[in-house]
Amino acid sequence: MHPLRRKKPLQATINLPHIVLTGNMHSEMWEEMQDALNHTDQFIPLTDVDFDPPLESGIDRLSFVAINKDHIIYVGK
Repeated sequence: MHPLRRKKPLQATINLPHIVLTGNMHSEMWEEMQDALNHTDQFIPLTDVDFDPPLESGIDRLSFVAINKDHIIYVGK
């Protein structure tokens, strides 16, 4: 069993083709955003996510999404 580690939220704006997501990435207490992005994981978890523009279904906010790094154009704070 792995011990639980405290993480800190980092607000991020992630630009994908045709949509911008704003939410919280969660990183180790000592990490900055660039460190969190450089992990070898293919997907980045994001919580409390706002969509701009809203999805075709009308959804403009979700509590969790996983973003494939291959689709990211730009990440900002």
